[in-house]
Amino acid sequence: MLVRVVVFALLLGAVSRVCAQEALSDGLPTSPDTKPGYAMPGSAWLDLRQNTSPNSETQNAPPWVEAVTLLPVQATANTMSKSVFRIRVTQPTPDYQVLFFRLFFDDKPGRQPELVAWDESGTHVLRSGPLGSGINLPSSDSVMIPMTGASSIDIEVPGDGKTVRGAYLDWMTSSNVVHPLNADRRDVIPEPFSSMPPLHASLQDAEHFGTVTATLAAEAIQIGAQIQESAAFQFGIEAQPLAALLTFEVANPRIDAPPRIYVNGQDIGPVSLAL
Repeated sequence: MLVRVVVFALLLGAVSRVCAQEALSDGLPTSPDTKPGYAMPGSAWLDLRQNTSPNSETQNAPPWVEAVTLLPVQATANTMSKSVFRIRVTQPTPDYQVLFFRLFFDDKPGRQPELVAWDESGTHVLRSGPLGSGINLPSSDSVMIPMTGASSIDIEVPGDGKTVRGAYLDWMTSSNVVHPLNADRRDVIPEPFSSMPPLHASLQDAEHFGTVTATLAAEAIQIGAQIQESAAFQFGIEAQPLAALLTFEVANPRIDAPPRIYVNGQDIGPVSLAL
């Protein structure tokens, strides 16, 4: 009798597991890039450097990138001279409506680039505003561009345009994400050059299975190189924890001098930066 009960329980568990898998897969719609026989559009890497090397080769771009041209714009009485890289694109299919645009450039003060999307009638679809922060270092920045009606993207940069180095373009898609109802949820936009999603400060402390999550400061804090310019927090605990995880975001960090953490006045070392 005992053997029968055990066998019946194993069979019931196996049947329940199979049914759960079928219910999950049948209940979610199929995205365009997972349909059988559907060819996904490839991404595009555009080398926009103006100095050609002896070993340079002709660039290859996917069919949805129609043309790339450099247009110098002369200075006027109210504006300085600038260079415009014009990239003509077309949607591979109507399913793709948002374009991921990553621009690589030298972030020099007064020469920050700007992205402008146009439609066929010459109307602005989107203007990103100046990219970068003028830190005088090689940098990159991303913009999500709605391409419904847009046919070209301009990279406007003051001067001769030699601060622009390259651009990476890829079409965005969406998918359904299944997550536990009572678990913390974070907004995630996966992209090739981002390792972590932005943090969201919780208004209230939370405890899940003995783990306490608390926000020490929801607002941005100015910190400096001296210990007097650091951010200090003091709070009591009922018992010594096995481990403590501290996460925070740093705007305009110096990778050669990461922030250091002090606990009870003791230096426990620099933090690990995820760029």
